[in-house]
Amino acid sequence: MNDSRSSAETVQIGEYLTIISRHKLLVVMTTALAVVSVFAYSFSIEPTFRAEARLLLKESAATSGILGELASISQAPPAAAEIEVIRSRKLANAVAAPPTAVDVPDWATGLGLGLTTVVDDLDSYWPASTLRRRLLGAPSPKGSLVVHLEGEPKHSALQEITVKFVTDNQIELAIGNLFGRKAKTFDLAPGKPIRFLNQTLYFEPSQGLQGRTFRLQWKTRRATIESLISRLGISETQRGSGVLRVAYTDTDPHRAASVVNALARAYIAYNRDRLTQNASATVNFTESEVERIKVELEDAEDELVRFQEKSGATMLTETGIALVNKMSGLDLERARLRLEIEAQLQLRDAALAPDASADQIASMGALGPATSAMASLLSGYLVEERSLALEFTDEWPPLIDVRRKIKETRAQIQESLSAQAESLKRKDQSLTESLRRYENQLGGLPRSERELARFQRRTTAFADIYSLLLTQLQQAKILEAAAVEQVDVIDWAVPPRARLLPDVRLNGLIGILIGLTIGIVLSVFRESNSRRIFTAAQLEGITGLPQLGVIPDFRKGPA
Repeated sequence: MNDSRSSAETVQIGEYLTIISRHKLLVVMTTALAVVSVFAYSFSIEPTFRAEARLLLKESAATSGILGELASISQAPPAAAEIEVIRSRKLANAVAAPPTAVDVPDWATGLGLGLTTVVDDLDSYWPASTLRRRLLGAPSPKGSLVVHLEGEPKHSALQEITVKFVTDNQIELAIGNLFGRKAKTFDLAPGKPIRFLNQTLYFEPSQGLQGRTFRLQWKTRRATIESLISRLGISETQRGSGVLRVAYTDTDPHRAASVVNALARAYIAYNRDRLTQNASATVNFTESEVERIKVELEDAEDELVRFQEKSGATMLTETGIALVNKMSGLDLERARLRLEIEAQLQLRDAALAPDASADQIASMGALGPATSAMASLLSGYLVEERSLALEFTDEWPPLIDVRRKIKETRAQIQESLSAQAESLKRKDQSLTESLRRYENQLGGLPRSERELARFQRRTTAFADIYSLLLTQLQQAKILEAAAVEQVDVIDWAVPPRARLLPDVRLNGLIGILIGLTIGIVLSVFRESNSRRIFTAAQLEGITGLPQLGVIPDFRKGPA
C-alpha cells in the first residue's frame, strides 16, 4: 500500500513538473518581473545604517563606613534601570536640542547635535547613487552641506525638500508631491539667510558641490526626540554582564555614530551629576561645619588653658571625669542628630522649590520607602505635565488635573520629610534632658572643679565633633570621587561601512522565491482552466474509455 501511495505521489509531482515545463515562459517572466520590482524598490528606498557602542556599568570599590550605608548609590545600578535612563526623554533632549538651546541642564552643555534640522546626502549613501557610481566607475563624492534654522521650527516639514546645487553659489529648493513639483532658485552668500516655507535657513556648503543633490528635513524638537527614541535600541549583551549595547539607526552612517556617542556622553554626564550631587552637597556642608567647629575648638582650648593658669586647677576627680565623659558623649550624639536634621531640612527645602524635580530630591539623600515611592510618582507626573504643556493650553482639563496631582504629591513629600525631621528633633530633646540631669549632678561638685569640668567638657566635645566631621568629610570625598567611575565606555561608535537596509542580495533572493511561487500558481491555475488535452491520461479521464495505443509525434523526431 505504501508503494502505491509513493507511486501516486511521484506521478502527481511529475504532473506538476510537466505543467511547469509547458508554462515555463510564464514562470520565467513572472520571476523576472518580481526580481526587477524588488530591485527597483531596494534602490529607491532610503538606506539605513546602524552604529553601536558598548558601555560597562562598574561597581565601586568603596563599601565601608558611610559608603556602606549608601550602598544603593555606590554599587553598580541594575541594567534594566539604566536602560530606561538612557532611553529617557531627558537624555534624548540633551542630544537632539539645538546647540543654542537654553532649556537643557548644565551637565548637557555642548551635547546638542541640532537634530531638528537634518541634511541627507543623496549622492553618497542612497543605493541608486551607489549602483550608478559602480557601473560608471565614478569616485565617491566629496564635500558636505550643513543647514541651520533661525530659532526652532514651529512645525515639522510635511514634505521632503530637495536641495540641488545648480552651481557652487546657487541652489534650487524643490518640493514634490502627487500634484506636481514646485522649485525655486536662490543665490548663496556667506551669512546670507534664505526664507523658505516660513522658516529662515542658513546654508553652509563646502566647496565643489555643483551638481550635487541633498534632502533637507526639519522637525519640532518633540518630534525629533520621539524619532530618536524610536530608532534607539538598548540591551544587555548577556544577562548580568553589566555591559550595555547602545545602537541607533539613521540614513547617514556618520550621523548614526555621532548620535550614539553623544548619547553615551550625555548618559555619563547625567550619571556623574546624579551620583555626585548628594556627595557634593555633603562635602560643602561638612567643610563649612569643620571650619566652624575648628574655631570653636581653638577658643575652648584657649579658655581651658587660661582658667588652669589662673586657678591652678588641673585635675578632676573620678566623679568629675565620669560626668565630663558622659556629657561629651551626649554632645557628640547631638552633633550627629543635628547633621541628620540639617539633611532633612535640605530635602524639605528642595521639595518646596517649584522647579525641583523628583530626581533632584532623590539624589540629595537616603529617603524612606514611602517618600521614595512618592518621589517616583512625582517624577511620572512631571513628565506627563511637560508632555501636555507642549500641546495644550493651561486651561486643558487633563493638564489642570496633573498639575493638581503634582501639587498634592509635593505637599505629601514635604509632610513626610517634616515628620522625619520632627522625629529627629524629639531625639535631640531627649538628649538635652539627659544633659540637664548630668549638669545638676555636676552642680554638686566644688566650684573650682565644676568650672574646670565645664571647660574640659566643652574642649572634649568640640574635639570629638571635629574628629567626627573630619571622618565624614573624608568619606564624602571618597564617595564623590568613586561615583564618577560608575560607567566606562568599552567601544565608542564608529560610522558603519555597510548598510543595514536595504539588503539587495537578500531582497533579490526573496524576489526570486516570490516570482517562482506566483509563476507556479499561475501555471497550475491556467492549466486547470484550459480545455486542451496534452496526455493520454487526460483523454482517459475525460472520455472514460481505456487507452489502446499511442501514435508518436514524428515531427519531434523518431520515437
